[in-house]
Amino acid sequence: MIWHNATPQQVINELNTNQYKGLTMQEAQLRGKQAKRAPTDRKRAFWARIFMRELKSVPLWIVSVSSLVWLFADLTMVHSNSWWKALVVLGVCLLGAAIDITKEAVSMKRLIELRNSSQPTATVLRSEQELTISARQLVRGDILFLKQGDYVPADGRILQSEQLRCDEGTLSGEPVSVEKQCEDMLPDITPLAKRSNMVYAGSTVTNGTATVVVVAAGEDTESAKMALIHEDPLRTETPLQKQWKTATRALGTIALVVSVLVFLLGVTIGLVGDDRFVNVLGNTYMACAALAVTVVPESLATTISTVLAVGVSRMCQHKLLVRSMDTAEVLGKVSVICTDKTGTLTQNQMTMTRMYMGEETMAVDDETKLPKEWKNLLLMGAMCCDAQVQQENGKEVQIGDHTEAAIVSAACRFSEIDKETLESMYPRLCEIPFDSDRKLKTSVNMIDGKPVAIVKGAPDIIMERCPACDQEKVTKAAEDMANSALRVIGIAFKALEETPSNPTQEELEYDLIFGGLVGLEDPPIPETVYSLEEAKNAGIKVVMMTGDQLSTAMASAREMGIESDETSVITNEELIEMTDEELDEKIDGYNVYVRLTPELKERVIASLQRKGYVVAVTGDKVEDASLLRQADVGCAMGQDGTDVAKGAAHAVVTDNNFATILYGVSASRGIYENIRRSIFLTIGFGVGLGLLMVCSLIFWQRMPLDAVQIMLLNLLVSVASVLPLGLEPPANKGLLDRAPRKKDRVFDKLSNITAMIQGLLVAAASFVGFGLFHHDPQGSTVAFTVFMFAQLLCAFSARSPYLLLNLKRRRFNYWLAGSAVLIVVLMILLLNVPALGAVFGLSALTGGQIWTVVIASLAPFIVFEALKLTPLRAPAKQQ
Repeated sequence: MIWHNATPQQVINELNTNQYKGLTMQEAQLRGKQAKRAPTDRKRAFWARIFMRELKSVPLWIVSVSSLVWLFADLTMVHSNSWWKALVVLGVCLLGAAIDITKEAVSMKRLIELRNSSQPTATVLRSEQELTISARQLVRGDILFLKQGDYVPADGRILQSEQLRCDEGTLSGEPVSVEKQCEDMLPDITPLAKRSNMVYAGSTVTNGTATVVVVAAGEDTESAKMALIHEDPLRTETPLQKQWKTATRALGTIALVVSVLVFLLGVTIGLVGDDRFVNVLGNTYMACAALAVTVVPESLATTISTVLAVGVSRMCQHKLLVRSMDTAEVLGKVSVICTDKTGTLTQNQMTMTRMYMGEETMAVDDETKLPKEWKNLLLMGAMCCDAQVQQENGKEVQIGDHTEAAIVSAACRFSEIDKETLESMYPRLCEIPFDSDRKLKTSVNMIDGKPVAIVKGAPDIIMERCPACDQEKVTKAAEDMANSALRVIGIAFKALEETPSNPTQEELEYDLIFGGLVGLEDPPIPETVYSLEEAKNAGIKVVMMTGDQLSTAMASAREMGIESDETSVITNEELIEMTDEELDEKIDGYNVYVRLTPELKERVIASLQRKGYVVAVTGDKVEDASLLRQADVGCAMGQDGTDVAKGAAHAVVTDNNFATILYGVSASRGIYENIRRSIFLTIGFGVGLGLLMVCSLIFWQRMPLDAVQIMLLNLLVSVASVLPLGLEPPANKGLLDRAPRKKDRVFDKLSNITAMIQGLLVAAASFVGFGLFHHDPQGSTVAFTVFMFAQLLCAFSARSPYLLLNLKRRRFNYWLAGSAVLIVVLMILLLNVPALGAVFGLSALTGGQIWTVVIASLAPFIVFEALKLTPLRAPAKQQ
């Protein structure tokens, strides 16, 4: 069937559904199973991408080819007996690759789960019940309800609509809202962009409401067929990952030079001695190949991915749903947060505490006895509201806009009727939705048999539309309420001769009769003041953007500790008169912005970015979408935010709490520190190993470690110390006691020096241990054991710039503690089980050798801890 060429009833019949009951639960489940695609293709693609990425690893190819060449050479030589080492090296290398693949799969799986959890929802009718389900669960025949701010999650035929407009820019390329309505039929050749009786997945509802029957969902939608909506679960590289990839090229050059030097030294020294040529050449060549792989830590890229994925998952557990790992990095650099007041800094649980009517102001609480005229004013205000108030377990639950919900709650409480009864007594005939430019909302209701236009909104705008209003007295009453940090709403009305068929502002919102004012209290969230102080300590400027009038905004800002004198507050009128140059010059002094339009907010964000700030912005409405995209980090409010705002945002704050954004900043800084620790530890490991090999060949004419031991050491250090250090829990203190970092640099002067010192200390300890016993068969075992334990202890020291004894500043790292236990157990087995030790060239140690290992392993750790007391490793105040 051609859906746009059929009547609504024909579509309903074809899909075997019911407009007023919807599909049954059983039928929806059956259709969902029938529509499911086989998941094997996606799983194969998922694993194929990971394997292909790992196969591109240059170190993997170096060791694999080298092992095969060595194996072939050994098998063709009559006197060679080291062929089994090539197999061990190859096995250890493949085990490392398997671990990298596992880490990559784990990180991708976490991100896919997080991305799936942020999928839009849909409101449908099933078994005569209105339900909210995941958009993924939609099936053909579902009756779908759409409202302003919703993403359209599926293709559908419109059954009913009211002033519906949709932005179909993803389909047509034109970012212009198009009018939609329920037309009976359109010609079958009507192009997709002209099908006004259809809605399509990927578009957004910019105005009005509609009831739609789903004709295509998932991969069957037009957008999916055109590849406009696709799902790429594999994340893009973050700036830090890109920098690390560039850095590995430089490290590769260094590794090549060191490996060639070791090879030449090893061959020269070996040929001077009595060893056979094939053993000298083969053993030296494989040791150098293993050294090259170790010094170029390409596996660290997967470790970084895992660290980022775990960090993103931790943010999700704390109510901050981050959409990409790039955002997880950028959050730590945020230097300005532009936030709404209502619902972010305040509880968004409003209560009416004051009213003004007939030149009299009255404080209102549950014990107040309101006169009949005052009750009628509240009822009229409630008629112009879409919010609902319900009682659940003896508690009031507000549904919808909380400003409207507070008015509805007061009207129902004082008049002792519920919203449903109110709507049946005074039905709404038509409306003009709220608009942020007009700052008004209008509804036409039937009251006592006559249509009456009811207008509510900003008091100053209301007064302008009421010719007989005593503006001076009303203004004073509004300012008194605003100075008490109350949100003030004006209510006006006028009787109409007839119900307008096409309501307009000019017809309904002028020549009004002023009704009165209501003052609504929205107290701050308890931890808001503390969070704002924390933001200040973290070097983050908090800017409040509010739709309240000037007096309310200033009073609320002062209450929460945001500086708000005459010089730090700016209104929309003042901002309009400024040029961009003037704004750039003065913007550092503004903390509160009053009644800005979306366009003016965009100017403010652009100005802050031109000044070099990294800007985070909160928003929840349709008109906030462009602002959220423009910001460096757009944070949508998850509880009341529209699908459009959530879709445009980089992160979703599921509890609408400012403190959650600040946690994200702290967690991001922790992620960055963890990555830097992992990089510095890995570089130090490579430096130390290279120095140990070169110095031992020069001084002792022997290689302290062979290829098997080098590969095993690389595997253990990567899995048992570098990765656990990257998973370090966020610090209890310190992350928010410094200014935001301004640049992401893999290497800086301090990190380079620290990595070099660590490598030098570990190499020196291992060199001394090897030197004391280089004539004994256990010499390599001593060098291996010292290097392993010294590197592990350096990982513990690297957890914090503070002394390790200062445990109050750190949380317990179960990963690192567990890896330490694992290494100790593994080393005991390698040193005491002859068959296992023989595979890796290790043997049992004597008493004196054990004490040498203990002292030599502890020495780098003690020196490293002592360096924390010097300016070199002292905690910095700036990242």
